[in-house]
Amino acid sequence: MIAPQTQSRIESLFVNAAKTTLVRDTAHEIAIQSKPAGEHAAVKKSAIGNALLVITISSFEFRLLTLWNLPDSPALRAYYGSASSAASAAGFQHVIENFAETANLCCGVLNRSLSSHVTHLGMSAPYRLNSRCAEHLDALQPQSRAWFGIRINDDFNLAVTLCLCANRAFEFDTSASSVEAEPATETGALELF
Repeated sequence: MIAPQTQSRIESLFVNAAKTTLVRDTAHEIAIQSKPAGEHAAVKKSAIGNALLVITISSFEFRLLTLWNLPDSPALRAYYGSASSAASAAGFQHVIENFAETANLCCGVLNRSLSSHVTHLGMSAPYRLNSRCAEHLDALQPQSRAWFGIRINDDFNLAVTLCLCANRAFEFDTSASSVEAEPATETGALELF
């Protein structure tokens, strides 16, 4: 249902969005690796108990779920947390809320990039699910899935799953000239409706 070039382009757009939005400073290092399905299955078992955030981008043709698996690690808390005493008292929940805004920014950039190819796109607010929900993605009957390991500053890892469900066959122009890369200065722009 989904052309391989289209799937590859969506994955590439996600990686570009993640590189520009997930780091707090442009001097920070970010490494993003595509993970094979077998390797991801082992990671999924060890991820039980982690926070699972989901953001959905959808159109008439497809629904793209981005599932963010966040481990409760001191390095992740330090990077996405806040030094305020109120935030420290809130614990990992505060870190999840901060990261949800970052993930929302990343998916917003992805959404804008996809809108060059697909009309009538919508995006959900980030929502949290029990981490065991990731075990039931097959119930959505996705046409494709992609798994990514993200490492920031060699300090901590995030796991991201892209789950693409199509209502009908679709593809879009994936030539390099069809979409210009957005300058980093435009990320985070506020869109008013």
